[in-house]
Amino acid sequence: MHLRHLGHDGPLVSAIGLGFWSIGGAFGPVDIRESQRTIARAIDLGVTLFDTAPAYGSSEAFLGELLNRQQRDQIFLTTKCGLAPEGPDQRLRLSSRPDDLRHHIEDSLHRLHTDRVDLLLLHWPDQTVPITEAVGALEAIRQAGLRRFIGVSNFSATQLREACSVAPIMCNQVGYHLFDRRWEHAMFPTATELGIAVAAYSPL
Repeated sequence: MHLRHLGHDGPLVSAIGLGFWSIGGAFGPVDIRESQRTIARAIDLGVTLFDTAPAYGSSEAFLGELLNRQQRDQIFLTTKCGLAPEGPDQRLRLSSRPDDLRHHIEDSLHRLHTDRVDLLLLHWPDQTVPITEAVGALEAIRQAGLRRFIGVSNFSATQLREACSVAPIMCNQVGYHLFDRRWEHAMFPTATELGIAVAAYSPL
């Protein structure tokens, strides 16, 4: 497995990551045994970048139950905040209010059975909360030691530049594949200029 630096001088992670949006059951039936085999095979092949989120159904809890201490130390664990299930019906709610972001990461750590994540991403831009306020809350979480690095997801070039004015952003995760190239012309050059990694979700 090829390794790449995350961002300009960030940690080495596998060039191919394992995303968990389809493993948590939020988007259709899941074969638990097949999911377990997938995770084990990914680790065997040298995949170190694991990507999950509160919005991905039970994927955080599933991963937390499955990983032992040795495996946890082998992977670079990414989760997200700002979009999480709430209320009796567990409907997804978008909120980048600082109190909500802190609540999201604390819940994620509990589900993942860990005291830290390696990378915490703001899942989607929240138009009701200034980017500076949301990213400032991420930076406070980083300084509290609950994650090593922070990043964003689905941010435009302008939003990415504003986020970087507040805190050291490691990564911007966006949908990118043969039929979605919208980020290439503005966001990609901006990320390169700022030394920020671009991670592609749904590449297939």
